[in-house]
Amino acid sequence: MFAKLLVRIWGLFLLKINQVVVKKILLGIVLIIIGMYFFQDWEDYFSQIIAVSEDPELISLNLDKLFYIKISKYIFLSALILWIFYNLFSLSFSKQSKENKKLEKDKIKKQEIAEESINNNEDYFDSLEDIDLHPDLKTKAEKILEEDK
Repeated sequence: MFAKLLVRIWGLFLLKINQVVVKKILLGIVLIIIGMYFFQDWEDYFSQIIAVSEDPELISLNLDKLFYIKISKYIFLSALILWIFYNLFSLSFSKQSKENKKLEKDKIKKQEIAEESINNNEDYFDSLEDIDLHPDLKTKAEKILEEDK
């Protein structure tokens, strides 16, 4: 009894961590159920038309439609199943794994900002070297100092 209680508490904890992923999985399951009903209904409809009809052209046209419905059904359902499995594999079992991912993203952002500031500093130092090459160019501070004299 105590073990079942612990498992349920842990399950609720995991649901809170993976709330978005669980919603995606449930949405996928609902879409599979709706898709199964929708495609099966249309397959039955075209099959009935084929069974009742005696016109070869009408039978051929409905066979094509039945074929396209079956192909659409298998593509739709296989894409949904892959999406559900992708979401199942993206479930995390602890908060630390999500926090670690956030920390890694933050570190990458900080590193990019640092690289940009280094590039800006290098550009500034390059401009200072240009001033050394052209001594007749003066900075505003130097001009102010000369005016005060």
